[in-house]
Amino acid sequence: MRGSGVRGTLTTDSPATGRRRRFWQRPWPVRTALAWFALSVVLPALLFIALQYRSAVVERQMAIERQVQQIAQSVAAAVDRELAIKRAQLKALATSPDLRTQHFAEFHAQAAVALEGSAGRVALLRGDGAHLLNTQRPYGTPLGTSLLTEQVRGVLARGLPEETDLFKSAINGQLII
Repeated sequence: MRGSGVRGTLTTDSPATGRRRRFWQRPWPVRTALAWFALSVVLPALLFIALQYRSAVVERQMAIERQVQQIAQSVAAAVDRELAIKRAQLKALATSPDLRTQHFAEFHAQAAVALEGSAGRVALLRGDGAHLLNTQRPYGTPLGTSLLTEQVRGVLARGLPEETDLFKSAINGQLII
């Protein structure tokens, strides 16, 4: 029995009185108390580790995205530089007297020499898309017509250079711009 307050009344918690103590009111077994203690220590630690892991994953993803963007920008800059070089080569070749006088065999030789050591090629097309020459083939080799006749007409109409999308060459099957 135990005292319950000011008036001096006594209450009993024995099974004979019909009142049962609730789980949190009776003493816990040592195993249960230790399990709750361990859980109260481990659970916040696990939560902290999970949050740190998630934060590290997000940071790593952001770092990878930054690297991919930097690589894409450097590749784009390299492509732009290469296109600028090719435009300059083509402008120089466009001033050739052999081209103006339609001496295409001599122009083919001049273009092949100008492109030595580079991965580029020169193709000369008529307005209808027919190939007149291509530096990847000996002069006089039948080449057929271009698949890009609309773009050829647009270039001829505007008089300005234009880059195409990536396409497969009908001459050698390589992907070119």
